[in-house]
Amino acid sequence: MARFRPPAPLRRAILRLIPAFGTLALTAAPLWRMASAAAPRPTEIWRCGASECPGYEYDPMQGDPDTGIAPGTAFRDLPEDWACPRCGAGKSEFRRLPETAIKN
Repeated sequence: MARFRPPAPLRRAILRLIPAFGTLALTAAPLWRMASAAAPRPTEIWRCGASECPGYEYDPMQGDPDTGIAPGTAFRDLPEDWACPRCGAGKSEFRRLPETAIKN
């Protein structure tokens, strides 16, 4: 029984496409992550839990313009050395507010 083999020009065209699909697969995942990081959900509001803090809340839709954090920056994308602008507590002191506690 004879196996079907496409003509040589078609085989070459198919073989040229294989690296393009591999590159597409490698670049699609980071683009997806960038898109999801660029659009933080308004329900991801974080409150400082340090005892000396008057309750600063980080809202990703507003950012923190006083420290150079642009609006739309998700909490997880803040630099590790970012601190609460009111008391100086680190990111580890912040807790995400439950959706029921967020004021609309």
